[in-house]
Amino acid sequence: MVVAGIDMALWDALGKLADQPVAALLGGEPVPLRAYDSCGMVDPVADEAALRESVASGFTGIKIKTGQADPADEVAAVGQVRDIIGPDVELMIDYNQSLDPPEACRRIRRLTAADPGLGISWNEDAVARYEV
Repeated sequence: MVVAGIDMALWDALGKLADQPVAALLGGEPVPLRAYDSCGMVDPVADEAALRESVASGFTGIKIKTGQADPADEVAAVGQVRDIIGPDVELMIDYNQSLDPPEACRRIRRLTAADPGLGISWNEDAVARYEV
């Protein structure tokens, strides 16, 4: 991780020295990307103001960490977040590598079946990293 930080800093310095974006130095061209706000585990009641502030600030996507012990609580919390941010904001969830493959499938199916209106656009890091 330290080497990656140094590598990024050196590329940034080279870009500043050449007065070019790093993408151009690497043979590409800069393109605008949509930003999303990334939250930790969200308590929809306690964090409602922060979620609303993210949307008011212009974020068109919100990613929350999830994985409550009780899958029913998870469905309820994700549904409450969807209600807070509205239907036009992209909603992403992140399990933070907390599930095995069968449980990840069960959880994702449950969220999808619970209310198609939840509109989850992606599920990130559902499955724990396995060493081979």
